[in-house]
Amino acid sequence: MVGCVANCTLWMATLSSAFYAVVIQTCHSDSDCEFLVGLYGKNLMRVPMLLFVVGCVLLFLEFVLFFKINIDAGLNCSICLAACLILAPLFFHSMHKMGWVAAVVHGQRHAEQRRAVPLSSGDVLACFQEYASSQPNCLGLDFEEFYATLIEYRRHTKVTSTLRKYACQVFNAHVDEALMLLGSQIKLGDVPPARSSNDRLDVAVTEVVGISSPLVTASRDRL
Repeated sequence: MVGCVANCTLWMATLSSAFYAVVIQTCHSDSDCEFLVGLYGKNLMRVPMLLFVVGCVLLFLEFVLFFKINIDAGLNCSICLAACLILAPLFFHSMHKMGWVAAVVHGQRHAEQRRAVPLSSGDVLACFQEYASSQPNCLGLDFEEFYATLIEYRRHTKVTSTLRKYACQVFNAHVDEALMLLGSQIKLGDVPPARSSNDRLDVAVTEVVGISSPLVTASRDRL
């Protein structure tokens, strides 16, 4: 009887979990999923896990009863059962503690999202000034690195697409000005004149052979 109930419970837990997963995957957004859970009920959403726990407990009880009745009813079975009962509280405590920790973490995340406020334009400029001052070379600036710094600039920051766009405008304006200033410092006389193909061939062959032979010169003249 215990084995029959255990198998039926595990069977129902498996099928209900698969059905719940399929239905939740059909939701197109988080708001649709929250609406579905609100209509269905949070307690009913816990039914597959409850059936799974009950089935596992009954399955263990089936093993104990079968071992006690048909195999060994002496001291060995009693010691085995006592050891399992001693370890069971640790197992249930660890599982319950993990569920509690997960609930606290998700609750804190939702609370931070409710308290989050967008940064002002002054905050973005101040954060960029700090970031730019930490990079003396303008070629070392990177927008993704600056944006990650901007998100962590203040706690409970609300990340929006407008904030990213404004940060990109501030970053691009500074980079364009820095590159224009860097380009104005380049003088035409500082750039070495380009070599012809014959000169490059002569230099390459000379580096390999070690000397400039008449054969190399003749080959260059033909080219």
